[in-house]
Amino acid sequence: MIEKREYINLEKNEDCSKLTDEVYLKEKEKMKSKFYSEFKKSNLYIERDFIDKKIDEESLNTILNINLKSIIEKRKRNSKCIYENLNNKNINYLINDYNENNDCLLYVPIYMDKNFKNKLQEFLISQKFYCPNHWEIDTKINSLFENEFSLVCDQRYSEEQIKYNIELINKFKI
Repeated sequence: MIEKREYINLEKNEDCSKLTDEVYLKEKEKMKSKFYSEFKKSNLYIERDFIDKKIDEESLNTILNINLKSIIEKRKRNSKCIYENLNNKNINYLINDYNENNDCLLYVPIYMDKNFKNKLQEFLISQKFYCPNHWEIDTKINSLFENEFSLVCDQRYSEEQIKYNIELINKFKI
């Protein structure tokens, strides 16, 4: 989890801000690969031998002190910000019936033409803004997989960051 945090916070690292985009992306991919590998190993370990295992004190303390109300409110504000500000004519929402009072989203899935999506993703990555795909591409099922990606809106992001990201998307044209 420490490696995951380092990966997530990579762009905030002063040393990384001096890197070229290409080197930065390679470094980020290397870190991601490392923490995924470690995460996978730890999950296998737990699956094989989880009986009588106890959570460590630091993790327990973190869980017990999570302010869920704050997390929920921040996610609601961030997703509302996306729904209120995203207005690129080439993009549609996958969830049109979003309810700001009841929904607490981790990300807002959007979809668009595959060509536009690919070019937009390239542009966003060049701006150090990564929007994940949450499903693997399988054209046998649905073309949705090729045309979707997700705008992350969880509690790690400020409303200012969300607005900045949406501004980038709104200005993008091909």
